[in-house]
Amino acid sequence: MNARQTAGPTRMAAIDQSRHAATPAEDGACPAADPPAIRRAVALPDPARGVLVAVNRKAGVGRGRRRAEAVMDAIRGAGFDVHQAAGIGEVGQRASDLAAAGQLRAAVAVGGDGTFGALLNQTPVGTPLTIVPVGTENLMAKYLGLRGEPRGVVDLLQRGVVAGLDAGLAGGRLFALMISAGLDAEVVRQVHRRRSGNITHLAYAGPILRAVCTYRYPPITANWQDAGGQPRQATSCWMFGVNLPRYAKNLPIAPAASGLDGLLDVSLFRRPGTAAGLGYLWSILRRRQERLPSVTATRCQRLRLESPQPDVAYQLDGDPGGVLPVEVSVAPARLSVVLGRAAAARLGFAVPAV
Repeated sequence: MNARQTAGPTRMAAIDQSRHAATPAEDGACPAADPPAIRRAVALPDPARGVLVAVNRKAGVGRGRRRAEAVMDAIRGAGFDVHQAAGIGEVGQRASDLAAAGQLRAAVAVGGDGTFGALLNQTPVGTPLTIVPVGTENLMAKYLGLRGEPRGVVDLLQRGVVAGLDAGLAGGRLFALMISAGLDAEVVRQVHRRRSGNITHLAYAGPILRAVCTYRYPPITANWQDAGGQPRQATSCWMFGVNLPRYAKNLPIAPAASGLDGLLDVSLFRRPGTAAGLGYLWSILRRRQERLPSVTATRCQRLRLESPQPDVAYQLDGDPGGVLPVEVSVAPARLSVVLGRAAAARLGFAVPAV
């Protein structure tokens, strides 16, 4: 499905848009945009009573399956019509059919961040999405303040609001949280190659150890335009592009990132190796990475990532994304999420009166 892309609003960075080894370049595209406008949350579609539920099959056993059944029973008990998709592949058509009939109130992902991302990519533009977290990190649910108890899901469907957050777009695929390239993306690729069921934190131990011992840190070049429209370029060994300020283990890689500004917060770490990585980690934990001369920090609407080496992986929201090169951009307000009124106000939305 093609995502609608429109020019997004800009926010002036508190950091220099082109500092630390960023040099003039021929490509990259991040045009400056208009000042941000206040975004408004809206009520859920009434009188629609259909709720589409998609369960991650790999996580849909044990705890995940029990949680899914409990949530669906609660939704039915509240008078909603539950439509369970047999798999992610049929979500798009089911959502389109229900929306065309005026029956779709929301689509619910039962799983982790990968399941939510699949739902985002499969459903039509404007579909209200929410998540029942049963994944490993559950970063999206934490950002939205969702815990996924059956009663809480019902309350959300009855009294929640729909808010439009920015989404990222990389290689034609939407993402909610972040894109990265480098060692962590290689770890994600190795974990998913070996995946046979629900991923636990322990599943990352072997791939992390192997990557630390064998990863060669190929150069990753980013091209973009700064806030003044000037082409910029920087080469690094680790790259993070953050749409929403959440990363594994709550690492504050880009704590000021916002899903309301039409911009991606990009961090480029230039030094290779395990020792450099540990140093960067220590700086990130202290929120001082942007002070390092080997770090380029910027915000932009669009950038291109490439490497002279083949098979350099990138990841999206903790799932494998593909290999470089890739074009990355922001789709403003493309992600329609269902959340509580207090959470919507906390994120900066104007909330309708009850």
